[in-house]
Amino acid sequence: MNEVDVDKEVGKGVRHDVHFVGAGPGDPELITVKGQRLLQEAEVVIYTGSLVPKALITGLKAEIHDSAGLNLDEVFAITLKSWQAGKKSSVYIPETRQSTGLSMNRLPS
Repeated sequence: MNEVDVDKEVGKGVRHDVHFVGAGPGDPELITVKGQRLLQEAEVVIYTGSLVPKALITGLKAEIHDSAGLNLDEVFAITLKSWQAGKKSSVYIPETRQSTGLSMNRLPS
């Protein structure tokens, strides 16, 4: 993954943390209250379509990205662009490897 110098790449404005919402056991009724709230508040949601139930993303007002066909760099690029734009983002995933890119590039999560 390419490292980004956030201090140079980020303009002025409000920045929100990037939130990771765990996919859990796959039952849409078992998402946490906090996870559901974060998804409802998000302006951008990235999820793994092959693993996350559609019921959890249906009806969200957010810009939705299915990461199933994307590599890690592409997922991180969407996350970084959203963060730079000051959008509230949630990454809804069954794994935590994406958080590595955020910490490598000093994005708050």
